[in-house]
Amino acid sequence: MPSHPYVALWFILTASLCLYYRESYSIEEQGWINRALKQRQDMGELVPGFEEGDEGQPISRFIHNYVGIDTSTGPWTVWHQYAPAISNRYFVNFNREAVGDFALEKQAIMKKQAVFSKAMTFVPGLDIQSTRDFSFMDQLLTSGKTGNYTAGEPVGFIYYPIFETVDEKTSDAVGVVMATVYWKSFFEGILSENMRGIVCVVENSKGQKFTYKVSGRNAEFLGMEDLHDQSFDKYKVTAEHSSFLDEGAVYHGVPVDSEYISYSINVYPSAELEDTYMTTSPILYGCCVFLVFLLAVVTFLMYDCYVEKRQRILYDTAVKTTAVVSSLFPENVTKRLMNEVDTGADDGKNKKGMFLSNKHDNSFDPKSKPIADLFPEA
Repeated sequence: MPSHPYVALWFILTASLCLYYRESYSIEEQGWINRALKQRQDMGELVPGFEEGDEGQPISRFIHNYVGIDTSTGPWTVWHQYAPAISNRYFVNFNREAVGDFALEKQAIMKKQAVFSKAMTFVPGLDIQSTRDFSFMDQLLTSGKTGNYTAGEPVGFIYYPIFETVDEKTSDAVGVVMATVYWKSFFEGILSENMRGIVCVVENSKGQKFTYKVSGRNAEFLGMEDLHDQSFDKYKVTAEHSSFLDEGAVYHGVPVDSEYISYSINVYPSAELEDTYMTTSPILYGCCVFLVFLLAVVTFLMYDCYVEKRQRILYDTAVKTTAVVSSLFPENVTKRLMNEVDTGADDGKNKKGMFLSNKHDNSFDPKSKPIADLFPEA
């Protein structure tokens, strides 16, 4: 894939026009078409309207236009060769001046500039001219592996001047290479399959607008007008056709005209794209996190209640025990008993070890003081 989409367009098909051309090359050498068609057939390609040995529709021996033989005094811009070769020969020796605004486009070419054309559409059945144009364009795009042409979809052209010598600065433009751009192919095969509903509006300085919706690797033509959802205007991204001329770009050819016509592509999201991101997943994830946090809080509260209950039981037991001791013994005896309990806490480790080893020491401890008072007067 070329590094820039505009480069890819040049490989759709090419055609050659000779400025001020009145030679008979295309008439005398018209066998090139059949030779090229046979070569395509030998390579396994399906070539519509071609059978080996059949000379097919002859090339006009005169410069012609849509009406018939061009009897004007010129100048002419004659379309005399194209590739890939197709069996339809109608536009060989056709005066390009008869098409649309080509006379204006040619002025930029004569200034040694490349130029874009206005968008054109072809619909069969309107008249002989429209039917003939559609048939030719469909064959040309199909043979160029661009896909079948869909009636009513825009097609454009890029004109690039050919110089008499390799020195472009001093040489005059004597011909032009034309690349046919099927706008639909410009938007196909550029997104991943999970990207849906990107709306592209193409517009030019001549007031033309047309819209495509790109979903995955496919592009759908919506119509020859701006059909994007205006509620998404604030998300618009615009690219000018001249952006590839900036410093560091891959294009290094002749200057590109922007006075006659300029193109821009406006890209918008759509409701379909929005729906792919408006999901309940964040709510579910948030609820899961909340439940985990709630479980932790409940567990902590239960543990706190348990510990507090246990401490209250111990406290009540201690209060009752103190009350019993106080009721059985005088105050001074009670204090001594309580002091011995506090002193005995220091030996807790030893007592714990004796308890675990199931050994009991019933011997008298001489260090312990008897709980008795001396009454000499008695």
